[in-house]
Amino acid sequence: MIARSDTPAEDARNPPPRGENPASTGEAAGTSRPWRPGLVAALVVAAAGALLVGAAPAVGMVTPAQPPAFTPWPLLLVLAALPPGVAAAFLRSDKPGVAAAVLIAPAALAPGRAVLDAQPLADTSGSSVKVSILPHS
Repeated sequence: MIARSDTPAEDARNPPPRGENPASTGEAAGTSRPWRPGLVAALVVAAAGALLVGAAPAVGMVTPAQPPAFTPWPLLLVLAALPPGVAAAFLRSDKPGVAAAVLIAPAALAPGRAVLDAQPLADTSGSSVKVSILPHS
């Protein structure tokens, strides 16, 4: 082990050996690195979005209410909750970079998904979400 001083300048000149965890030397025992607030906020927003994606098929889109062709919400909920769940697991294992990388792909696709989700507001008959409605029987 390396002897540490109280001054930051001396600590900068004497970094710990590669692979040595400062917590194992007793310096940071009982402390953990704080999580990045922006990453936690992104994780919360992604989890809330996953719940909304799972709940969306239950709302219905036509009047009078017609049942969907099949029950899509369980599969949608599992697929939407997968990225936030994996990111939360990496964040808990103290890998914030990997957690952020997991959330990048859904975030990049979110604008296009928002446009597709708003399409039925303009014209329900031209909707690309055929599972939600059956225009002609």
